[in-house]
Order: sequence, then C-alpha cells, then structure tokens
Amino acid sequence: MPVVQRQSLRKKPELWIDAQHYEVVKAEGSLLEPARVGWGLIANFSKLDFSVEMVRLDDSTYLPLRLDALLQGRVVFSSMHQRQTIHWKDFQKAEAAAQKGATH
Repeated sequence: MPVVQRQSLRKKPELWIDAQHYEVVKAEGSLLEPARVGWGLIANFSKLDFSVEMVRLDDSTYLPLRLDALLQGRVVFSSMHQRQTIHWKDFQKAEAAAQKGATH
C-alpha cells in the first residue's frame, strides 16, 4: 500500500456542504494517531489539526475565507511547532480589480 494512502486513513475529516449548491463550505480534520515519514527517520508528526472555511460570492463562486492549521512534530533532527492562521477579505472580480489599478 502506498504511503500516501496509509497516511490519509489516519485523518478524521469533517465536511460541511452547501445543500443548495453542493459545494464544500467548511472542512476540518486532525490526525487520529502520529504519522511517520520514512519510518520516522525523516519526519514524525504528533499533531496536525486544520480548518478551512469558504465563502460564497454573488456569482456562486466559492473562495477561501479562513485557514487555521497546527502542526507539531519532528523533521530530521529538529522539533517543530507551527500554528498558522490566514484570513482572506475584500474579494473583487478580476475585471473590477484591473480597472481600479488602472485608474490610480
């Protein structure tokens, strides 16, 4: 069995689906048990949690609104603890953004 498939079985995902448009509006997941890369010699991840929220624009386009991620583990000989949060806002259509840039 390929490593990618084994690792994916260790995740506990939850999805929220927009019933009207059949689009994913939120996804969350975490490792159920530690994950190893290269039998633990290359990397060993003890914790991975993530959450992604999407927002629907007027034209039924969904774009990311927020991403939260937490990663703890070891890569080669270094311990790592990373938390990242990204927020997106002020969405504009490409034509509107190009016109706004041309007028300045």
